[in-house]
Amino acid sequence: MRNRGRGRAMRLGANAGLLLALLAACTGGPEKAGPAARAGQYHGALAASLRHLDPALMEDHTSSIVGTQLFDGLVQYRRGTFDVEPALAERWEVTADQKVWRFFLRKGVRFHDDPCFPGGRGREVTAADVVYSFHRLGDAAVGSLGGWIFADKVAGFRELAAGTAKSVSGFRVLDDHSLEVELVDVFAPFLHLLTTPYAYVVPREAVEYYGELFDRHPVGTGPFRLVRWDAASEILLVRHDGYWEKAPDGPEQLPLFSQVSFRFLVRPIEMLGEFEARRLDNMEIVAEVEGGVYAPIDGGVPGTDRVLLPKWQERQVVLVSPRVIGGLYFMAPAQSAAGSLIEGNRDVRLALNWAIDRERLIREILGPTASPAGRVIPPGMDPLPPPQPAFGYDLPRARQLLASAGYPGGKGFPPLRLLTSSGITSAIADFVSSTWAELGITSTVQVVPWSEQDAAQDSGRYDMYSMGWSADYPDAENFLRIFYTPSVVGIRYAEPDFRALFEKALGVLDTQERYGLYRKAEALILRDAPVAFLYHTRNRDYLQQPWLKGVPISNTGLYFLKYGWIEAEGMTP
Repeated sequence: MRNRGRGRAMRLGANAGLLLALLAACTGGPEKAGPAARAGQYHGALAASLRHLDPALMEDHTSSIVGTQLFDGLVQYRRGTFDVEPALAERWEVTADQKVWRFFLRKGVRFHDDPCFPGGRGREVTAADVVYSFHRLGDAAVGSLGGWIFADKVAGFRELAAGTAKSVSGFRVLDDHSLEVELVDVFAPFLHLLTTPYAYVVPREAVEYYGELFDRHPVGTGPFRLVRWDAASEILLVRHDGYWEKAPDGPEQLPLFSQVSFRFLVRPIEMLGEFEARRLDNMEIVAEVEGGVYAPIDGGVPGTDRVLLPKWQERQVVLVSPRVIGGLYFMAPAQSAAGSLIEGNRDVRLALNWAIDRERLIREILGPTASPAGRVIPPGMDPLPPPQPAFGYDLPRARQLLASAGYPGGKGFPPLRLLTSSGITSAIADFVSSTWAELGITSTVQVVPWSEQDAAQDSGRYDMYSMGWSADYPDAENFLRIFYTPSVVGIRYAEPDFRALFEKALGVLDTQERYGLYRKAEALILRDAPVAFLYHTRNRDYLQQPWLKGVPISNTGLYFLKYGWIEAEGMTP
């Protein structure tokens, strides 16, 4: 998974498994202990190696999972929602022109105790810490990929990143407990940017004390602090006593767990075995283990209907389907003669869309973590009632559209060269190629490494390329942005009415009103079909033991252990 300036561009299909490539955390103690001996601890497993614990470097999901336990930002998401609520900032204000955001910090919040501080005692967080942390994202010496959250948004940030300024004029400390951020232009989803791990707050003392080793000695304000990181086996966190947040439904000081342990288990089948042996309290369901989890449903709706096998139901194992952001996957015209033909003929583009049997693609290749893409905005993100899908599978209609475009039965239509990357992505491209063959359009699939796809798709040697996009925060701006010229993934869509609606929406703070404008902008994209829409990834499912309670999974697939506990009476040996 790679960050493409903002949002996340991904190879088609493969990132349905890689985007959320982690195993959700779970409780446990020594491996020989039964569940009843582990009530005060939370043990889990991660399906990918842990790369970074410096927020400025947390571009991968596994690092973000652990980092979320160690750090806080100014704001966070309210449990189970897409609503932003206070975290380190107890409140904020925005000026009438919506260009200056002023944040007021909680008093008394302290960093973890650490040798980097005098006497080893963590000090109080100040506004200068926030500004320092934000500046690091534009510091070339840090090498962060997270600068996109402020680039072209915050006044002066671009100059810092380019090396023409030593500070960001748009970040201003007002006093110890207040700061303001000045934007270049109105950007209604700005608070969502501040929920990302890149915006977590760190102390200057720790960065300077540990230098390059800060990545291995993280110091934050989060609910847990690091005590051990063994890259070959596990990472161990313990409770941060004196954490600022209280339990949402009671007087308890968070976190409730005294200890958190993540084991590194790369093989999904091994994770399922550990869960079945009751040594893991929950786990993510990835494609490799779906056969050992779900029971088949005759006539079930792809991407929607899922039921656990009887053995799990008998043990009262819970199937958890959190509300998270799904990705959008598609095939787009490339810079070539045939690509230009597709771009220049809307009936051709519509024909290509109506010819794709998305439900069969999901049944035969993708499985229940995908759903047909009949629109741009992924399911569950839009707070308005869901619209009718713009596209389905209608081969006669597709043939009629292709004939109207001047290519009856595909006669005269040039052969297409489809570019994709390896793995499941090539199987998806082969499926699409065979589908379009029913229109009389011949195509060949060329597979290249994902690292080479960017250059290849702009080379002129290919006519269409596969691509996916997954958001870093839950606002439809993420997905509509890829159709906004210049597109970060190479889509050339220059409809002026779309551009005007999109820009207008970015200045509307009211969510319902903003999404009304998003809907109108999306309707233009669906009318013009600049890409061949394939599918949305839906949220990953999790198996959860009946005794695990209170661990929410965020809209971006992160989960928050600070809220969790074990209901000991539900545990069985």
